Amino acid sequence: ELQQWVESMSTTVGGAENSFQVADLFAGYNDDTLPSLVLKMNSETENYADMLEKCKEKLVCCTSLDGMVRLDDSKMAAANRSESQRWKLFHSEHRYDSLSSFVADALAKTDKKGLPQIN
Repeated sequence: ELQQWVESMSTTVGGAENSFQVADLFAGYNDDTLPSLVLKMNSETENYADMLEKCKEKLVCCTSLDGMVRLDDSKMAAANRSESQRWKLFHSEHRYDSLSSFVADALAKTDKKGLPQIN
């Protein structure tokens, strides 16, 4: 289900078909990304629906700005415009304006040993 979501988000329709890859949308995406993410989120959530939602949120936090612009031409947008708009809004609300804002947020999320928790 998560793989289908990733593909619907990263596959464009119309003239730009096949020119946009999953790795173009999600920074650092590779074959191990989804299994690793599911494993991590499964240990942090109690049910399947919550785990799936958290995985999607983590992936959207790794999207490129270019990818979010292209989301309007994706299979997801063609099938469900409100779903694609929801993720665009989520992305804009969880984006850092600078490295210093990212570091400040990471430092605010420290564990008991004083180490930042970067998710």
